[in-house]
Formats: sequence, structure tokens, C-alpha cells
Amino acid sequence: MSLANKSFNYTPKKESVQNEDCFENDLTAVKMARIVPYCMLLVVSLLGNSAIIAVVWKEQRLRKTVNFFMVNMCTADLLITLYMPRSLSVWHDSYKWQLYGTLGLVVCKFAVFMHQTAICVSIFTVVAISFDRFFAVILPLRTIITKKICRIIITMIWFSSVVIRLPMLYGLKLINTNNGETSCHLSLDDVFYQGAEKTYYNFTLIGLFAVPLALIVVLYSAILISLKLRKAPGEEIAGREHTRDTRIKKKVLRMVLIVVAAFVLCWLLYFVQLILFSYKIQVGCEVLFLRLFLADLNSAVNPCLCFALNENFRTGLKRILVRCALCSGILSEENSSQKVFPTSKMNLWKTQQNDDEQS
Repeated sequence: MSLANKSFNYTPKKESVQNEDCFENDLTAVKMARIVPYCMLLVVSLLGNSAIIAVVWKEQRLRKTVNFFMVNMCTADLLITLYMPRSLSVWHDSYKWQLYGTLGLVVCKFAVFMHQTAICVSIFTVVAISFDRFFAVILPLRTIITKKICRIIITMIWFSSVVIRLPMLYGLKLINTNNGETSCHLSLDDVFYQGAEKTYYNFTLIGLFAVPLALIVVLYSAILISLKLRKAPGEEIAGREHTRDTRIKKKVLRMVLIVVAAFVLCWLLYFVQLILFSYKIQVGCEVLFLRLFLADLNSAVNPCLCFALNENFRTGLKRILVRCALCSGILSEENSSQKVFPTSKMNLWKTQQNDDEQS
């Protein structure tokens, strides 16, 4: 879970933290109701994103620019997944930070920084995928995003994400809260100037949610319009070809609706709550849980959408599973033969020995 709105100061001075008592005194059943779904989320995200990377790695025909962007997104989502155990500890023990001193401060800064950078990378990569699909449909006879340009874009995505999150790396610190616990806290107002938090969180709302969402909607809408207006050269589309064209349009429309809905569902509450936090407006503990759960849900949804909307990924995964099954079968046969062979050899030796005695 992101601790961008939680407290971690490295001084002995006590500070009040918004919602610092959340989750600490919950009943065990309530805690388990949060932890169990999160564990399922972690497993799905870990397996799903790893599977996408493995499919692109193993299938030569899938090594295209759009799939390289997919791998980049899955890599970022895996980094987000690695931070999920921190969320599990929050649902169990609230916002206590378990490490102290210099080590605790270093982990506080770089763990949260890595998590927040990965969020930026994941969002920016979704936009890059939208641009790739836009150029592929609008200009099908030209290759706009080559593999070289793809590598440059991916590098720029990571560089810009790191730059955007540098203020957080600088502003994160360890604090002692009013309830006597150590916590990891981001206070941009203390580090920079009064009002820095409002400026930064408004910037992230616009740059990481509003603008990416607008670009995704515009680009996929342009794809839909292009497919709707497209006709076979020199003739009207009719009969079976018209049916196929209609099916493609429906498939693209479904993809657009799913991608936009998933993006809004997963990220809207996350960024809106940061704005509320910058204005010192507290929200309920259940809202905090839902905010983080939906944000981390995005890491599990992304690979699931890849498999659901792309038949090539499903086929590639089946091939990998078949290869694994065959390898397991071959290993089992070899183990069986190794067990049978010594027995057969012993029986043959005994037979030869009996023949020698008789002779």
C-alpha cells in the first residue's frame, strides 16, 4: 500500500497522523475479511504478470512493440505486487513501521519510492499501448513505433516516473505518532513550503489520472471511428465480410469500455483521496482500505485483461503449460526407468550366476 498519506518521521518529536488509529482495534474476523482477499489479489497479480512476461519471452512471434509495452507494464505491476505485503501488515497492525533507525528510514524511503514509481510506470505504459494501437489502426501500412522507438519510450517512461516521484523520496521520513508508534510519513509542506502537498497532489491527479484517461478515451474513440468508416477498397462490404466487420467493431468497443472502466475504477478514488488528504479532510477507514485495494487490484486486472482480450496470449500460455506438462512427463518416465533398470540388471546378474553354477 502506498504510504504517501501516512506518517514516518525520523525525529523523536511526536506528530499527529490522519487516521492513525485505523485497523488497529478491528476484530479478528474483520481483519481476515481484508487480508484474505488481498492474499488472493497478490497471488493473481504475481502469477498473471509473470505469465505475460513468460509468454512474450518464449513466443518469438509475440515480440512486437505492443507486447514489449505489455511486458513493461507487467514489470511495474510486479513491483507493485512486491509492496502488497506492506498493505497486509497495515490491515493487521495498522500503520506501525517495524524497522527503526537508519535502516528503517532507508527502507521507508526506497520501498515507498519504488512503489510509487511503479504506479507511474504502469499508468504511462497503458497510455503508450493506446498510442501503439492507434497508429496500428489509423496507419496500418506504416510502422510509426518501431522497436527502437519502443525502447526509447520505455526508457522515457521510467525516467519521467522517477523524476515525478523524487519529491516523495526526499520528503519521506520516520516519525513518532501520538499513540507512541513509529510510522513512515510524507510531509511535503515541512520539507518544501506550505502548500506544496496541495500543488503536488493536484499535479498527480491531473498528470497521472485526468490526462492519461483523456488520452485513452480519445485514442480508442478514434480507433472505433476509423473502423466504423473503413470499407473494403472499391466495393461495399456485404454478407459474410460485413458480419466479420461488425464482430470486429463490437470486440473493439468492448475492449474500449473495459479498459476505460478498469482505469477509472482502480485509480479515481486513489488520486481523489490524495487531494482530500492535502486539504486535511479525513475519510473513513473503510474508504482507505477500498482506495488501496482498488489501486492494487489494477495490477491483477491488467494481465487478466491481456489474456481475456488477446487470443495470442492465451495460445502462448497454453503452449508453455503443454511444454511444462511434457517435461514433467519425461522426467517422471526417466525416474521410473531409473528405478526399474537397476532391478532388471540385478535379475540378469542372478540368472547369469545360476547358469554358471549349473555349468
